[in-house]
Amino acid sequence: MTPEMIAVLEAAIELEQKEHEMYCKLLEMAETQNCKTFFKELSVEELKHEELLKECVRTGKDMDDVKKEKYRDYIIELDVASMLDAFHDISDLEKGFEIAIKQEVATQKLYAALIERTASLSLKRLLKQLQEEENKHERLLLREHGKLFHPDQVEEDGEDEI
Repeated sequence: MTPEMIAVLEAAIELEQKEHEMYCKLLEMAETQNCKTFFKELSVEELKHEELLKECVRTGKDMDDVKKEKYRDYIIELDVASMLDAFHDISDLEKGFEIAIKQEVATQKLYAALIERTASLSLKRLLKQLQEEENKHERLLLREHGKLFHPDQVEEDGEDEI
């Protein structure tokens, strides 16, 4: 694995760690069991992403060489630092949802930029899968935000699952 690939993976690991922290904070703020479960599931997803990336760095192998069966269910922005800092100041759940949605969009953009900068096809595939997973999180957050804060405007559509 090249130094470039390791640097890309380490940046992605840090991002996944910060997102996990954000969802843990939102979990603490959630008032209903459904909302708590939702944020718990998102926080677990981010830990799974982090573990996958760490496995790639630890083994020094490209994604093609990592045991895919172990992760098949888990595989699946740009001022990230300032947005992640902002979640420490969340004073209400709705604001937390809005920050989390912006964070997921920012993460997708970051992964897109990293995809453009790496030459490794297996790393591109990994980053693309993570980008798609973050897109799913964005859709889930938008749907749950609507249900909680704008229930009269929510249209029933296909249900994404975490």
